[in-house]
Formats: sequence, structure tokens, C-alpha cells
Amino acid sequence: MEMPMTPPPDQARQSSTGTAQRIRTRPGPRLVRQIGEVPRLDRCPVCWDPLEARVEPNYRACTGCGTATSRPSGLDIQDGYHFHDLQVPEPSPATTLDGLKHLEAGLTRAAELEQRRLRPGRERILHLGCGRGNLVEAARAAGHNIFGVDVSAPSLRACERRGQGSNCRLTPSLGTAPEGWAGRFDAVLAIELLEHFERPLEVMQAARHYLRPGGWLIGTTRNGRSHWRKMLGECWPGVAWPQYHPSILEARGIEVLARVLSAGPVWTETLCDRSHAEELLEARVVRDSRAPRTNLRRRLLTAALWPSERLRQLRAGRPGAPEGDTLRFGLQI
Repeated sequence: MEMPMTPPPDQARQSSTGTAQRIRTRPGPRLVRQIGEVPRLDRCPVCWDPLEARVEPNYRACTGCGTATSRPSGLDIQDGYHFHDLQVPEPSPATTLDGLKHLEAGLTRAAELEQRRLRPGRERILHLGCGRGNLVEAARAAGHNIFGVDVSAPSLRACERRGQGSNCRLTPSLGTAPEGWAGRFDAVLAIELLEHFERPLEVMQAARHYLRPGGWLIGTTRNGRSHWRKMLGECWPGVAWPQYHPSILEARGIEVLARVLSAGPVWTETLCDRSHAEELLEARVVRDSRAPRTNLRRRLLTAALWPSERLRQLRAGRPGAPEGDTLRFGLQI
């Protein structure tokens, strides 16, 4: 299928629309390094500034861009990609719905920045790190022309069982495009992917292999400035294992990475993306939901935290509101 080609937008069409989201349309200073270079262990993998003292048991912080980084000797590491593979359960319907909302919001924002009409179903989209194919299946059911690629053979077998085998491909690394897929896509979707890389720039480099000129990378990642992270830290039981999440970024880190690849527009925003806040809260306080004592603790903590979570959602996007857990971004490459 041939893709509709859209000329790149002008570089300074829109300014910031509020405190909860930022749009950059002019390039900052070029970083003095070559793409593909690897920083020393005492340097930030995003901006290469020296890392500060440990802010949490397994993370060190960068004052330059706010990135928190952990570099353990690895488990399940493939080309710098720390992935869960079969240890990750089937995503919940709410999580899949959130991913679909991120995709549609990103496509809408890209159309606004290019000052064109949205073309539902006409954009050719790639889900980078598609996993078990849940989002590919849901997005196709919603009318999107979407495909997927992943490095995990068990996940791709799950895609085949879901009936998405013809739309998803196995690849030795995310940056190795299957035959005929390089430069063919209008948008690449990277949902909760940057935090799985020791060097997050590799995700953006991989996306560039698939995108046509002027295409968009749309993604989400964990927000290093989130309200819950400030309160509870990064190492929540059963949720954020440093061996799987070596990089936690802030919006300024996304902008630093974007400047390496492109002078095009970059937008960021933070939000709480769970349809059911109770599910989010349970995931962050429970290690083993099968234990009766843990179930009791879950219910008590959920009841205690629910009012503040609900209030935070209502205040999302307002000046002075606590930042959400998810950092959503888009950049034109």
C-alpha cells in the first residue's frame, strides 16, 4: 500500500499551549557527539552530563536533563533492550485502550502541527515493540492501518494466535527493518518503550529507519517528574525493576534526544492514562495479590489513596497541578 506523502511543516507555527504540555518548533544547540557513540558509565545516556549521587537505591540522577539511570549487569538484554518477554502477563483491556488513545491523540496532534486534516485509516503506522499484538489488534478493529515489529519470538507467536501474524514481524533488533518496511510508515508508535533501553536514543534511531521523511514518532514513557514517583520512589514492589527500566526520563530529556535527530516540532505532555485509577494504585502497592494479607493491604491502601488520585486526575493539565505518571510525546523526524 502506498503511503500519502505530506510535506514537512514549517518550523515555527505553534507555541506552547499550557503548563502541562510543551511544543518546541525550533532546534536548540546541536549536541557535540556522533549518533551511535556510547557514553561512559559515569555519564548520562541522554545528555552526557556527569551523573550525580544516587537518588534511589538503584538509580543515579542527571541534573542536566533530569534522567534517572540504572545500569545493572543484565537479565534478558538484547542489543541494549531490557525486555520482560514471557514474564509480562497479557495486557488488560484498560491498558490496551489507553494505548489506542495515545495513538489517536498523537495522530491528531501531528495533523494540527502540520495544519492539515486528520486522515483516519490512511496513515500507515508501525507499533515498535508490539509485544503480544493486543494494540495492533485493537487499532485495526478501530480502522487504523497498523503493523507491528518485536524482538521476542514468544510474543510474536502470541500475535499469530491472535490472528495478527500477517501484520507483525519478528526482527533481530528493533532497528533492523524487515524487508520492504524501511521508510514506509507515516508514524511509528513507541508505547512504554524508552525506559527499557540503556540508551533511549536507540529507540528514536530505530523509528527513523521505518519512517518516511517528515514522519512522526509518537510515544509514551514513565514520567520522571510524576507525583507518585516523588512520593514513593522508583522501586515499587512488583512494578519498576531496574533491570527492566534502566532509564526514567523527563520532558526535557525527550527534547534533548529529539535535537540529535531532527529540527522538527517536538511536543510533550503528562497525564494519568489509566481508565481505572484503582487498577493503577493496586499495581503500585501489591507484590503478590494471591496472599490474603496482601489483598487486605491492597484494599486498605487503595481506599486511602483513591481520593488524592481522583483529585489529581481532575486537576490534570491545570497550572500547578501534580504531574502525571505518563509522559506522552511526539516528534517529527
